[in-house]
Order: sequence, then structure tokens, then C-alpha cells
Amino acid sequence: MVRNLAYPDIMATASPTLFAKGSVNVIGFDGIKIQAGDRWPRICDSVCARLESLLHASLGPGDFSARIDDAAYLVAMPSSDPSEVNIVCLRAVYNMYNYFLGQCSFSHIQIANASCGSDNTLVLSQLSDDQIVNLAKQAGIDAISTPDRRSGTTVLPSLSTLNGRALNGVTDVAVHHGVAPAPPGLVVQHGFFPVWNASRSMLLTYICEPKAIQFDGRRMQAAQLPTKERRELELYCFREGIEQYARSAAMYVRFLLGVEISFEVLGSPVGRRDVISICRSIPYEFRDFVVFLLTEVPPGVAQSRLSGMVTLLKPFGRRVSATIAPHMRISAAYQGIGLHSIGFDMREFSPYDPFLEDDGEWLGRTRKKLRLRSFLLSVSDMHTLDIARGNGIDYMCGPAILPICPEPFGIRRLSWNEISEQTVFKF
Repeated sequence: MVRNLAYPDIMATASPTLFAKGSVNVIGFDGIKIQAGDRWPRICDSVCARLESLLHASLGPGDFSARIDDAAYLVAMPSSDPSEVNIVCLRAVYNMYNYFLGQCSFSHIQIANASCGSDNTLVLSQLSDDQIVNLAKQAGIDAISTPDRRSGTTVLPSLSTLNGRALNGVTDVAVHHGVAPAPPGLVVQHGFFPVWNASRSMLLTYICEPKAIQFDGRRMQAAQLPTKERRELELYCFREGIEQYARSAAMYVRFLLGVEISFEVLGSPVGRRDVISICRSIPYEFRDFVVFLLTEVPPGVAQSRLSGMVTLLKPFGRRVSATIAPHMRISAAYQGIGLHSIGFDMREFSPYDPFLEDDGEWLGRTRKKLRLRSFLLSVSDMHTLDIARGNGIDYMCGPAILPICPEPFGIRRLSWNEISEQTVFKF
């Protein structure tokens, strides 16, 4: 891409010799601007401040940078070779995208060599795919060393590839706008709950859950279903989550997929067989993006049994977490078995036996004692969120954070102020 930009002040600062040497770049971050949408005017200055900080750490005494519009900076390094300037810019862009979006894909990279044109103009020539690949290798950045744009190469398998492997041996369920027939008599509408990472103020994980369930013509909750239908419901959400991840990956939308599996389903021979069948068919390149949540773990569970379930799931995902029964005060079974986090599911509490501040305080103390992360699922009110934040709970999801959505919209930043003020967050 070549475009002309008139910047008399910059042209007066940078000599034609400097441009001729090839030591001037222009870097852009339109990807962050596009993701931010209507929020861009409010966060633009903080994004630029972050980039300036990253550049300042790499530039020498004779180097300089200048902001040329709301999503582009000029970087000049007179005493450096062009490749050194390119690497400095690549690292800055990579670190900035990871800071604000949690990821930096090949399609985010906007780095152009600047040359001197007529009438005080900059002529910008975008680096080629091969140049970016080579620069990423030199900079030791493996995450963006494979093109996923312009050249048409896809990093992750497409949905058609997944269909030939991920559903092997498992009954396929047709999907139409999130509503699908499951087993006879069971109709499910599913969606994805965003999970808020409190420490990073980001949405990183999405849990595939049933949004509406009908069984024999009646609306029901998952816990009300008979054993067989409950098992099929969980397997259905598992398959749909993997299918959706494949669709999103094909469009370069990245996130972590949360898969909920109840203790009862995984503990039964039939349920365990079906869960492992799906697990084995998950493509290896997807497994680092799958996080398992063992739900409805009963009080007094034996450590050996819980440990066996964690060991069963760990090879097929990034991590495994587990719920604790309401008002539970014994955590020995959860210690030293390879769990990533522990927490409460608000659906297991009742109006007659609600979640209390003591529960939040105990979870906060226990997470430190066991050196694990903590979470709350299905949070529906701000009072519970306040308790969670006050006790350092790491992950939260539910209507109080964001409503269930038809499909994941990728990694996003979300501040506590936007949640507490119930600001409309536009994706």
C-alpha cells in the first residue's frame, strides 16, 4: 500500500538523507481503533501514551517519534539500519496490541517504510508479508510469524476441516441461529457468556451455555432435566462450543472457550465415555484455547475422585477449574491436584440459602491459601460483584457483567466503571 501524507513539520525535522537511508517508519494501530468503536475518542490518548512508552524504552538519544494522526506514529532512528527500525516498530506494535486486546495477529501489523515525496509529503510503503515474517523471526515473536491475511493463508483449520474431525463418532446437531434440535423432545437455544478477568479488565473467555431449554413442550432449567437429557444437553453445548470456535478462528476472532461439564455427567461411565470421545476429536491446535469447568461438585467429594477427573481432562485443554458446593468450608480435596481455579456457581444457591459476604471472604482467603485463582459463575446482581471485587475474585461471568450473546466477539477490554455504571458496551 502506498499513500501520500502532507506533514510539513515532520518534513522539516527529518532530512532527505534520513529518508533516503530507510530509517524512518510509520506504524498504525487501526485495529485497536476499530475494536474500540464509539469508545475510541475516550481511550485514544491512553493508547498513544502506551505506544510512546514502548517506543521510549527502545529509542536512543538521537532517535525520535511523532504522532501524525489519532492512529499512526512516525518513528525515526538516524543511526540505525532499516531492519533495526522495523524490529523496534514490530515489537512496539506487538506489545501494544497484546496489552489492549490480549492478542496480536498478523492482520494487525501496520508498518510502512516512509520516503520523501514532493511538496512536503511522506510516501508510505507497507512492509510485505515476507518481510514481516522474517522480522518476527528476528525479533523472536513466534505468535505472528505465520501470515493470516492478504496471502490468504489460514492459521487454524476452517469449519469444513473441523467437521471432518471434531465430530467424528459424535451425533451431529444441526444449528440454525442458535436454536437446534437435541435428543427427541429436547430443544435447546444456546449462547455464550463472556467471562470478565478482573485483574486485567478484559473479556478473554466465553462459556457455551443453554439460553433456553424445552423438554416435552415445557420450558425447563438444566438442573430439572432427567439424567439422560441433562447429559445430552452438556454434550450438545460442548460440541456447539467447539464448532463455534472453529468458525471464529477461521475469521481470526480469538478467545478462550469455556466448557462446563457437571460432576455427575463426568462421573458416570456413559457420560465419561461421551465426553472423552469429543475431547479426543478436538484438533490439537484448538486445545490450548479450551478451558474446562467442573460444575456441581458435591460437598465432601473425595480428593482421589476429583483428582481423577482433573487428570482425565487436562490433556485436552488449557486448564481445569472446579466449583465448590455452597457454603462449603473444607478445601482439602482441591489442593495439589492440578486445578487452575476454584469458585462458586450462583445457580447452586437458592433464595432461602443465598450467597453471603462470608462466602466471598472465605473464597478470597482460600484462593490465597491454595495458591489458586478464583471465580464466580452466573452472577446476576451488583451486590455479589461488589463482594467478589472486595475479596479479589479473579473471574466473573453472568448477566451482571454482560448478557449471554449469540456468539463470542473475541478478546475485549472492559473496565469496572463500565460494568458498575452499566455503560452500554458496543462491540
